[in-house]
Amino acid sequence: MRYVLVATILLFFSVGFLLSCTTFETDPVTGRFNDNFSGEIAPVADIDPVGTNNFKFVVLSDTHMGSPGGNVLESMLARIQSNGDAFVISCGDNTDNGEEGQYLAYQALFGKFNMAYRSAIGNHDIFFEGWKNFKKFLGRSMYSFNADNVHITVLDSANGVFGEKQLSWLEEDLKAATQTHKIVLTHYPIWNGNFTSVFKLASEEEAAIVKDMLSRYSVNIMFAGHYHGYNEIELGGVKYIVTGGANDLIDPGNHQNYVEVTVNGNSLDTRKVAFP
Repeated sequence: MRYVLVATILLFFSVGFLLSCTTFETDPVTGRFNDNFSGEIAPVADIDPVGTNNFKFVVLSDTHMGSPGGNVLESMLARIQSNGDAFVISCGDNTDNGEEGQYLAYQALFGKFNMAYRSAIGNHDIFFEGWKNFKKFLGRSMYSFNADNVHITVLDSANGVFGEKQLSWLEEDLKAATQTHKIVLTHYPIWNGNFTSVFKLASEEEAAIVKDMLSRYSVNIMFAGHYHGYNEIELGGVKYIVTGGANDLIDPGNHQNYVEVTVNGNSLDTRKVAFP
């Protein structure tokens, strides 16, 4: 009995010591928020396209590098480059399971075509040690940048939610933006037709908060991926586009696609591009 008591006391002090030396983050979204704004990850730079306030860029999603169906990005980038688009933004699931080699392959393709790009984080990107690799190779998962007269905000919904801290940051970001056009991107859609939550943001409350915020701050478009197809609607003066077709894992009734955005002064137009 004495030995059991001694062992229990030693275990109690050992656990106490470990807790005093270890920071546990039970909420991964809050953990990534803190990482993003800790000063350890460099801010995301603006993009200066050729042609002031007159340029095109592409939004695509779900490239799933490393998957047998993740073999579409290279041919898409070849077409995008030939069309003269200034840069590409991905709405996440850039990799299939967050492995370092998959991030390197993703980076290498943009390097091959000398194409500027920015990336959101998706649920597949955080598998295993995915967040560690994402921030190492792609940087922040929550950020905003400007491309001439367009302000673009990228949100982290990789766990299916945004979290209070990120929603507060989003409001401050949109409030401070002075560009003519505003675009928000994330992985999980906050609207996706009549689909259940498996194809959209898990929190209906957060989705309602974001919809209200986007309308109040005159956001033009919100892009998302996750669903391997295409959906589009306008709600409250905001266009919601789901484009997850940059892969060979297309959901039934859909086909590969991306979206080309054309900026011409005060006008902002989108065009769904069927691929190939």
